[in-house]
Amino acid sequence: MSKIKYLLIAGVIIMCNCILLFAQNEDVRWSFDPSTQVRVTGDFVPLPQSLYFVNPNTSDRYINTQLGNYVIGPSFRPFPHTATQSEVDVTTQKGSSNIIFASWNSFGPSFYGTGYTASIDGGVTWAGSHQTFTPNSGDPANWIWPVGSTWAGRFGHSVIQGAAYSNTNGSTWTGQVNFPGASSFDKNLSAVDDVTGSTYFGRAYTVWTNFSGAFTYRIVISYTTDGGVSWSTAAPVSPPISPGHHHQGCDVRVGPGGVVHVVWANCTTNGQNSTEDSLGYARSTDGGVTWAFASNHVADMNGIRTSNLVNGIRCNGFPRLDIDKTGGPRNGWLYVVAAEKNFAPALDNSDVILMRSTNNGATWTRTRVNQDPSGKLNYMPAVRVDECGGVNVVYYDQRNVTSTQAEVYLSRSMNGGTTWTDIKASDHSFTPAPIAGLAGGYQGDYIGVTSLGTKVWPFWADNFSGIYQVWTAKIDVGPDLWSKDTWLDDGTEPNPDNGPMWVSQDIWVRTQQDGFANPHQHQNPEYRDSILYPYNPNYIYVMVRNRGGCYASGQLKTYWAKASTGLSWPTQWINYYIGPTLHGNIIHTSMPIISNLAPGDSIIFEIPWFPPNPSDFSGFGSDSSHFCLLARIETSPVSPYGMTFPEGPGIYTNVKNNNNIVWKNITVVDDFTGPSGPMAAGWVTVRNVERDVALIKLRFLTPREQVHNPFQRYGRIFVDLGEKLHAHWRDGGMVSDGIKVLEGTKIEIVKLDAFISDMKMDAEEMSTIKFEFDLFEQPPRDGDRFTLQVEQYTQDGTDREIVTGGENFELNTAVKKIGQQEQSPVKFFSTSAYPNPFNPVTNISYSLPNDTYVKIKIYDILGKEVAGLVDEFKKKGVHSVKFDAGNLASGIYFYTIQAGEFRQTRKLLLVR
Repeated sequence: MSKIKYLLIAGVIIMCNCILLFAQNEDVRWSFDPSTQVRVTGDFVPLPQSLYFVNPNTSDRYINTQLGNYVIGPSFRPFPHTATQSEVDVTTQKGSSNIIFASWNSFGPSFYGTGYTASIDGGVTWAGSHQTFTPNSGDPANWIWPVGSTWAGRFGHSVIQGAAYSNTNGSTWTGQVNFPGASSFDKNLSAVDDVTGSTYFGRAYTVWTNFSGAFTYRIVISYTTDGGVSWSTAAPVSPPISPGHHHQGCDVRVGPGGVVHVVWANCTTNGQNSTEDSLGYARSTDGGVTWAFASNHVADMNGIRTSNLVNGIRCNGFPRLDIDKTGGPRNGWLYVVAAEKNFAPALDNSDVILMRSTNNGATWTRTRVNQDPSGKLNYMPAVRVDECGGVNVVYYDQRNVTSTQAEVYLSRSMNGGTTWTDIKASDHSFTPAPIAGLAGGYQGDYIGVTSLGTKVWPFWADNFSGIYQVWTAKIDVGPDLWSKDTWLDDGTEPNPDNGPMWVSQDIWVRTQQDGFANPHQHQNPEYRDSILYPYNPNYIYVMVRNRGGCYASGQLKTYWAKASTGLSWPTQWINYYIGPTLHGNIIHTSMPIISNLAPGDSIIFEIPWFPPNPSDFSGFGSDSSHFCLLARIETSPVSPYGMTFPEGPGIYTNVKNNNNIVWKNITVVDDFTGPSGPMAAGWVTVRNVERDVALIKLRFLTPREQVHNPFQRYGRIFVDLGEKLHAHWRDGGMVSDGIKVLEGTKIEIVKLDAFISDMKMDAEEMSTIKFEFDLFEQPPRDGDRFTLQVEQYTQDGTDREIVTGGENFELNTAVKKIGQQEQSPVKFFSTSAYPNPFNPVTNISYSLPNDTYVKIKIYDILGKEVAGLVDEFKKKGVHSVKFDAGNLASGIYFYTIQAGEFRQTRKLLLVR
């Protein structure tokens, strides 16, 4: 009996709601009407209680693509509820990095209307309600008045027939009004003019289809100039319909200059199978009062409108619109997405198609967004141009699942929609199904996507939790400026490699200005007096990469320090003196600005450097000329300067944790003279970086990739510890492994992984040790390069060791004969290029003292060869060659002259 009473009461409530909400449409049946309103049918089923459903997926996902790397957070429901949630729209506030506002159709079944959620802290926490204002007929569309406007921060919210606003982030709503002139209202979407400097800044617009009354089957518009208090009478946007057609599925955005853009589908009228036949477009330059251009056919379409796409759900090919307002190279471009079938470039029954205009709607080009093979459905897209200029399209997708299931994908383009990268946005699949109690086949008619800074937020609805709920996920698109610690480094933070962090190939030294032509080829620096030779420095080269998904900027800072296996940050790197001698500092000659580096791109920076005078470090013995380098990429002027993990004193830890710090501590040993010659040698300084007495361990090992062909196969490695360090080792018990003790202070390394430990050193104590490499057999030419890796640890207790630094010796055993005169290299001088700067032609002159083969090549700033000028044998004397850069862009270039064994690189500046 109580069940019967409940059903009667529920029926009365539903009937009342239907009278209030759908009075103007009670005679129209969904199966015949091309409109897509959500009508309550009265056919209800019990709803699963999913309020406390917990998504089992809790981990971030890391996606590596050619356009950069993305971090995708777990999917979550921002406002779980026992009511179904569908047809979600989402927006953010221009000028704020914190506010997100989404709303959806909410069905009880004892109530029907719109629910919402909002975050005011950038998506960290969310609030919301199952209802905004009542009564309303659903189909929400959202906007937030921008920072700087009269109503900054006010939420705007349109529904079927009317709108309201909230000054309390959605918790309360006021100003509910009906749009004057609306009749049989359907498929409304809204936007606000958030373009700084626009004459109509702060004006909000709503567009929809009138299915009866004035302007039947056409797109109409209403706008508010007073923050949503009142709205203008509905006026037509689309031209009159052609026979057998109606206009539906409109969207509106405001572009640069405050220009209002509206798109719609020009549909063949056939109920819920009204195919979207062409794209309609209109443009207003006077705040939506009149239309400078309007056409029902600017591009052909073949939309997917159907009453049963999959599992009985209805679906459409309505267009969604966004506009680039970044001020970048594609500012003002229009992007429209829609689901289409079997019409190129659509491959099958439902693909997502982008229609793009670069000239305010005059012409349009079409590309396919989803990059999966044909045969699966991709449908219901929405589009957002983010703050980086990336075009983001979210849609339902079946590529990984059966034909009865779906996931949510986001495709992203960084070149204006020419090419795309697909990313799985959801961390789960679901089974699409009509929502019981609503119109036939209904699961929602659109989804949404927005962005805040470098975070993209897709919003969708699915029934993974048991009933249809709104879901979202935070997608971090970068930027992420970085450099490689090792060749295998992919930028993951912290670097999972526990090997040496001081061997970065992305920072290298050249004794001449030829690092662009010799990328990653490190040389030991040479001392040159900066007063006597002011134009002959060494050069440091640093490669900076962008692994993020948007353009990146920052500043590159480089540092030098007197090399040792133990260094701390920032002590030994910034204005560090021992007595009167500077032992480490930032390199002030150049601190390059990294400007708008594209996703997936890299750039090489060149920094002139005069290494310190080795005579200032005579106390280091033969290690006096050895220095190490550090490069840091800062993306913020304040601490922690863009570092993911704030820096501490441990330089090894800082480099390992942060992919925007790289370290170079390598000595090239190449003075081998064959098995019968004297031993080659290298030196390293050991330093206790701790603030107190500490036990130090030194480890000597061959890298994993060389264990099959180690140096010890062809020679022996000796270490002279020196009196002081040998005494510390002796006093500590001479703890070791893989070590043979020799006479005096020498030891021999007899294993590929050896160590000595328990050397007690005072705070900041230093000692220089010598390595000798005795070659008894000449290695083959294809295997004559080796590495000895020296690692220093601080021993913390009996079972814990902390790596503090190290150094690598790169051994090149190619024979150099003693007493044999080597052929003198060709020496030449360049009279440089004249003119320089130039536009677009310059002449490069050079003089040869003898006959030789000459190559002259031109490189761009990324080290890419752009021209070859000379590649032939030349007689001695003066020569000249013309370089015509008529087909190149303005900027910095380099020309490299190679004559015999001599190479010289100089800079060119092309200015147009």
